[in-house]
Amino acid sequence: MQITCQYCSAIYIPRPQTKNAKACKNLSCQKHRQRDNERDWRDKNKDCYDNIYHQNQRISRHKNLTVKIKIILKSLASGLLLKGFLLNDKQDNLALLLTSLGIRKLNKLYSSISP
Repeated sequence: MQITCQYCSAIYIPRPQTKNAKACKNLSCQKHRQRDNERDWRDKNKDCYDNIYHQNQRISRHKNLTVKIKIILKSLASGLLLKGFLLNDKQDNLALLLTSLGIRKLNKLYSSISP
């Protein structure tokens, strides 16, 4: 079965894995196809990037940050307890410090200490 490319009008045989082939394997045709797919997706999902979406993302990042801070503080507290020290009086200050680092720096710190 041969079909015509939507972008360059070349006749080609599509791969059997594709359901609705629109473009030949030419790189410029594939770029046009990708751009059209992205434009169609944005048109269908116009409300995806509104303020509510960003607010939900911010809340989600803050929850992830809080969970990671609790894990780090628990690890530090148990390590210091083995050494004979208590972290309870300085735990709030340390939590503020880790929160001020932000999610990117904390992720780097967390990934470097996790097994």
